[in-house]
Amino acid sequence: MLRLLLGLLLVLFALLLLQNLAMVELNFLLWSVSLPRVILLLLVFLLGLAVGYGWAKWGRVIKRH
Repeated sequence: MLRLLLGLLLVLFALLLLQNLAMVELNFLLWSVSLPRVILLLLVFLLGLAVGYGWAKWGRVIKRH
């Protein structure tokens, strides 16, 4: 069952990669960079994970005091 789920996730990830290969331009203030859309999606996802983890960790620290 676990192999089936992992296989399905791998197929979905491959489809995501194939459908988001186009280059996009990211502009922020005076900074500009062009990168594949899939890399931008991955960076935003990882940033969200880091923020969520930090938020949860910070909440635990506040509850202890």
